[in-house]
Order: sequence, then structure tokens, then C-alpha cells
Amino acid sequence: MAQIGEQVDFLRFLPRDRRTSRTSWWIASPAPAGWFIFGALKLLLGSFPAFFALSHGVPTEQAAEPAHMYLEAFRT
Repeated sequence: MAQIGEQVDFLRFLPRDRRTSRTSWWIASPAPAGWFIFGALKLLLGSFPAFFALSHGVPTEQAAEPAHMYLEAFRT
């Protein structure tokens, strides 16, 4: 999440005067904010192995460990 915030923070460095470079401002403006979509997708896909492990009976304290996540995935 911190990386997403850092990338969106890039908007503060865009030039304020849109009359001189109107087209380039509109092209650059949504680019950093667009990373939120990829970051959210990465978070969702990254949490799937833990959800999968929990739904197959792995104890909560072990579900966050990658070894248990992948062990359960390969068992299935």
C-alpha cells in the first residue's frame, strides 16, 4: 500500500499551468493513479494463497507462512 501511495504522490510534481502543456498534462495525470488498479490486483492475488490455506484447514497462525500456503496448494 505504501508503494501505491508513493506512486500516486507523483501527481504533486506535475506542472500547475495546464494552458502551456494541456495535452501532456492530461496524458501524465492519470498515469500514477492508474497504478492503484495494478496494486489492488496484486494485493488481491497475493492474499489468495492465504485464503486458500485457511479454507483447507491450515491454522490461522500458520496460514501467513509461504511454506504452508504452497504445501496446501500442492497437496490439492
